Amino acid sequence: VHKALMQNGKEKWFQAIIQISYNKEGEALMMNGTSQDVTELYSSRNLLQESELRLKMALEIAQLGRWEENHKTGKIYWSSILRKMLNVDQSSQITQNIFWDKLHPEDRTWMKTNWEKAEKEKKPYSGTFRIMKKNGEIKHLIEHAEFILNSNGKLEKTVGTVIDVTENQQYQEELRKLSSHIQEVQEEERGRIAREIHDAL
Repeated sequence: VHKALMQNGKEKWFQAIIQISYNKEGEALMMNGTSQDVTELYSSRNLLQESELRLKMALEIAQLGRWEENHKTGKIYWSSILRKMLNVDQSSQITQNIFWDKLHPEDRTWMKTNWEKAEKEKKPYSGTFRIMKKNGEIKHLIEHAEFILNSNGKLEKTVGTVIDVTENQQYQEELRKLSSHIQEVQEEERGRIAREIHDAL
């Protein structure tokens, strides 16, 4: 594959296949070949690579973990962000058991039931679950998964994204406690005012 500069100043990409005929002395006698303009294909490939790079950067900025399971080969892929999120070494081979082992014990049964149902119906799946780290720390995660079928309607691939919402859960818990505290203070204040009115009457 080579690039050529045209007379109008534009660049084009060509794929060339060349065969050279030699004599007994090893001297070149004849060269036959074909050349195909692959500029559009090459440009599309470059655009795809740029798009994939932008997607990767966006996922890193959003701290969004990505995973993919190939049901033909059984191979499972986890992005570096997801591995870090679930505390899995970057060089470790991923298996289904790794995920279920990381899952909070209280979430395993209901999540397996929901997941098997979604996989059977082949409908997009979304859910919130918890994982428990070795030090006992609990993380809250949201997962979205989609099932990709082949032309025969059979499951070919499952892809998903995971985002850590632990901080949001903590903020919500703090807000809940604050709201509860405010309500208690308001009740106490109402009681105090009611007693003052009662004494005044």
